[in-house]
Amino acid sequence: MPASSRLARTVRHTAALHAAGVAWEDTLAEMEEETGCLGWIHAVPNAAVITAGLLYGDGDFTRTVTLTVRGGLDTDSNGATAGSVAGVLCGAAGIGPQWTRPLEDTVRSAVFGFDGVRISELADRTARLALG
Repeated sequence: MPASSRLARTVRHTAALHAAGVAWEDTLAEMEEETGCLGWIHAVPNAAVITAGLLYGDGDFTRTVTLTVRGGLDTDSNGATAGSVAGVLCGAAGIGPQWTRPLEDTVRSAVFGFDGVRISELADRTARLALG
């Protein structure tokens, strides 16, 4: 993304507020004031919520997802995005059983050929592709 774009500036501003020790709630309030006119489905305010969730979640998967969803806006997409990044950062061992057990290692999907596929199989496939 271009460094001068509104999206990049918003992510940097959110990160700067975190680095300055601004409380999560105050960071969200400031970012809402700055980006709120764009609407709840616009990428820029949602990026601020996701960035805040990831930073203030401090590497804890549950805290990251919870804060991100509490941030509002496009909650399902934001929670999924922050959860995906947090999951990569903390690894499978950092994702509590309250998140994984109900899924029974299975994806339910409308994507042809992927309904019923094992999450562990998809993770292995992704890792193999990433390692080239």
